[in-house]
Amino acid sequence: MSGTRGTVHPGASAPQWLDWTLRLVALLVVGAAAWSLRGSADAISDLVRRMPVPALLLALAAAVVHALALAACWISLLPPSRSDRDRWGELRAFVAGWIARYAPGKVWAYGIRLSIARRAGITLATGLGTSLAEYAATLAAASLIAVPYAASRGSRLVLALLAAVAVVGILAVPLLLRRGEARVPEAPPAALTPLLARGVRAVILAIVSIVAMGCMNVVLLRGAGMLPAGAAVEVVSASALAWLLGAVAFVAPAGIGVRELALIDLLQPAISADSAAGIAVLTRTLTIVADGVLALLLLAPARR
Repeated sequence: MSGTRGTVHPGASAPQWLDWTLRLVALLVVGAAAWSLRGSADAISDLVRRMPVPALLLALAAAVVHALALAACWISLLPPSRSDRDRWGELRAFVAGWIARYAPGKVWAYGIRLSIARRAGITLATGLGTSLAEYAATLAAASLIAVPYAASRGSRLVLALLAAVAVVGILAVPLLLRRGEARVPEAPPAALTPLLARGVRAVILAIVSIVAMGCMNVVLLRGAGMLPAGAAVEVVSASALAWLLGAVAFVAPAGIGVRELALIDLLQPAISADSAAGIAVLTRTLTIVADGVLALLLLAPARR
C-alpha cells in the first residue's frame, strides 16, 4: 500500500466539500419542487385514490420496461467479441448504477456501475466508453421523440436544439466506443462501421425505453379519464422532453424535481396543472417502486 500523500486510489471518496455541496444543491432542487406542488396535494391525493389498479400495474410494468430497455442499450454497446461474457454480471452492474443515480450527482451512478462491471470482466476503459456512449444514445433518443411536441408548439429554437442534440448524440456514440476500446491493451483497432451499427442499435433500444416512460403517463391519464382524444403521441413526446431535461440536470438525483416540474408545464394546457402534478408524482412513485423491485431481484441474490 502506497503512503504517498495525495494518491488517488480506485473507489476513493470525493472531497467532503464536494459531497456536501452536491447534497445541498440536490436538497434545494427537490425542496423547490415539493414546495411548488404544495397547492396540488389534495388533487394528487384524489387522483391516487381513484386510479384503477389495472392502470397502476400496467404503468408499473412500463417503468420496468423503461429500465430494462436502457440496460439492454448499455449491454448492446459492450464489445461483442468476448466469448466469456457474464450477461447477468453486466445486467447487475447496470442496475446497481441505475439505483445509485438517486444519490446527488450522476457521476456516482457511473462510478458504481464501472466498479461492479469490472467484476464481470469489463475493463474500466471499456465500461467508461460504453457508459458515455449509452448516455449520448439516450439523449439522442429522447430528443428525437420530443420533436413532435416541439413541432406542435411551433418552437423553432427548441426544434433546432433537439435536432442538434440528436445528431451530436448519434455521431458521438461510435466515437466514444472507439476511444474506450482503443484504451484496452492488446485490443485491435475498432472499425467505425461496426461501431456505428452498435450505436444505431443502442439508439433504437433507448427509444423503446423513453417511449415506455411516456406510455406510463398515457396509461395513468387514461386510467384517470383525463387523456384528451388523440393526445397520446403528444403526451409521450412531452414526457420525452421532460425526461431529457431531467437527464441533463446533473445535480438532481435521478432528475427528481426537474423532470416533474417540466412534465407539469409541458402537459398544460391540455391537462390542468393539478392533474398534471398528480400524474408526475404518481409516475415518479411507480418508477421508484420499479427500481426497487429490480434491485431486489438482481442485486440481493448477488450478495448471498
